Amino acid sequence: MAALCLVACRTSEASQNTHKAKVLTKEEQQTFDELYKAAMRYQLSDRPDAAYEIYARALEINPDAPEVLFEMSVLNYGMQSMFDTTRTRLADSLLLRAIEIAPENVEYKETLASVYIMRRDYKKAVPLYEIIAHTKPFTAEKTGRLVSLYEATGNYEGALRSIAELEELEGADEEYSIDKLRNYIKLQDSTKTYSLIDELRRNHPKDTRYDAMLADIYMHYGDTAKADSFLKSINATESGNPYLQMSLARLCQMQKNTSAMKEAMQKVAVNKSAPENMRFDALQQLFSDAENRADSVMLFGLVKQSLQAPTQTSQIGRYGAYIGACLDYSVDSIEVMLKSIIENEPTFEQAWSQLISLKYMQENIPEALRLSREAQVYNPDYLYFYVVEGMLLNEQKNTAATLDALRRGEKVYEKENDADEQARFLYFYADILHTTGNDKDAFRYYEIAIGKDSTNMTGINNYAYYLSLVGEQLERAEQLSRKTIEAEPNSSTFLDTYAWILYKMGRYKEAREYIDRIFKENDDKLDATIFDHAGDIYLRCGDRRMARKFWTMALKMQADPELAKSLRKKLKQKKR
Repeated sequence: MAALCLVACRTSEASQNTHKAKVLTKEEQQTFDELYKAAMRYQLSDRPDAAYEIYARALEINPDAPEVLFEMSVLNYGMQSMFDTTRTRLADSLLLRAIEIAPENVEYKETLASVYIMRRDYKKAVPLYEIIAHTKPFTAEKTGRLVSLYEATGNYEGALRSIAELEELEGADEEYSIDKLRNYIKLQDSTKTYSLIDELRRNHPKDTRYDAMLADIYMHYGDTAKADSFLKSINATESGNPYLQMSLARLCQMQKNTSAMKEAMQKVAVNKSAPENMRFDALQQLFSDAENRADSVMLFGLVKQSLQAPTQTSQIGRYGAYIGACLDYSVDSIEVMLKSIIENEPTFEQAWSQLISLKYMQENIPEALRLSREAQVYNPDYLYFYVVEGMLLNEQKNTAATLDALRRGEKVYEKENDADEQARFLYFYADILHTTGNDKDAFRYYEIAIGKDSTNMTGINNYAYYLSLVGEQLERAEQLSRKTIEAEPNSSTFLDTYAWILYKMGRYKEAREYIDRIFKENDDKLDATIFDHAGDIYLRCGDRRMARKFWTMALKMQADPELAKSLRKKLKQKKR
């Protein structure tokens, strides 16, 4: 490490003078190229220490090689620990030197900017993104990131300039107007704020969000009387509009009219036309303001009404999270409240769900299992409880009992109105059927699940991989697997599946391209299967030495005795 620090320091010092890049002899260039390629191979093989050592040797030959400086900096960032300030400084120094030598390389700047953003050092990221955003091709994504950085550093004038550039790039847009409004408010520029909100109200006369914004702006500038008069003039109390009701609640809070504030919040919480997040925010505020546990238990009636409005199933779990955060009571008290609700309304599915989740978080799996089965008695057509029971049993590796729970769910899954919930059940059921060797039914259910939800990439990947294992419908498997890597191009699991399917189809060179991407582009912890597959693929591509290296790595990681035996056999048979 000390020697490498000296290399970085020497290159940094040299840059301060009028230093000319070293001209390499033909022999030096050849040695440099060989070292660079060797280092890249080690990097792809997940051997960062070896790669780093070779990069350092290459840098001694050519201290002005930006590509080497960049790769060494990336390796340093990857190998640093939380408190390793020496390696952090070295990584920064190497990357800054690479940028100095190759200022036209945007990738280097984006990497350093990402490092600063990760550290929340937005002030250092801003000048880099000012260059990045104004480098062709211009994109809304880069300019939008600059807007966010300006706002994070309090440079609201800069944010407004970048928003104007976005409008030049993509044309005037309502969202850009809202972004400008936010920055005018931050600048306390009341003239432009009122002018822009008036323009938005004129252009969108039926959108009451802007009426609510105007009331909020009055309050922001301290004119509660004007806000009160305006809300009364548009009959906000009786309007039934959630945005106006929320604005009215904020006004009542400023006026210290607690009862009126709670009344307005309750209307928002159960308003079916209110966005889900707004209902959650209102409920959270009401729970936070609850004076005692009895009040909190009564509020669950509002929770039930709120859940009857359009709600994403995946968001229901947020209730449990904010109840625990907002109530100044123990977990035991929350459990008492949930049980009280269930006793009074045993068909209230979400209360059962929260209680089961609570027991799972407490690692009381037997009780979570008991509750999931009891919930089925009162809610026999609610598919979720069969899935939960199956997942809990599957965690215990009780395949027979898992299948029993899912077969019971199979009888009612078509009664479930939510197609996404049906699909989740079918993907899980198909996974379990495959583990029992029933691929015929498993593959049938995968196809039905895809028809209901074609966005479940994990389920689709499982199906594609299992098809490759049995050597069936490989073209279908390739089509499905390609869809997963298009959705998540850096997923090591998805890339491995796609590479393996290509291998099974005899497309070995293509398979190697995708297996290599795992080692080059992915920071996930890789498992033995990926290294095993890489070995098989490299062997078919004629590289026995690399194949043996991959199999050796797989053997070190493989815990299954039978699979380890298979790997030892490969190593024995494929000796050079």
